[in-house]
Amino acid sequence: MLPVSRRKQAPGPEIVEQIGHRLASVYNSVLAQPIPDRFLDLLAQLEAGESQGEPGEKSVKEEKR
Repeated sequence: MLPVSRRKQAPGPEIVEQIGHRLASVYNSVLAQPIPDRFLDLLAQLEAGESQGEPGEKSVKEEKR
């Protein structure tokens, strides 16, 4: 028979704060990465299909660079 697990305590506020800081750090590093050209090309194709090439519009690729 397996032992009954004990009820775990919630982590302390300092642990929760550390987790929050680390998650924010990872999230910010992902945001700072450049968007791959292939994705920008696909977005531009989608926009071209929706707008039918309205004059004066910049493509997503031009705006991101």
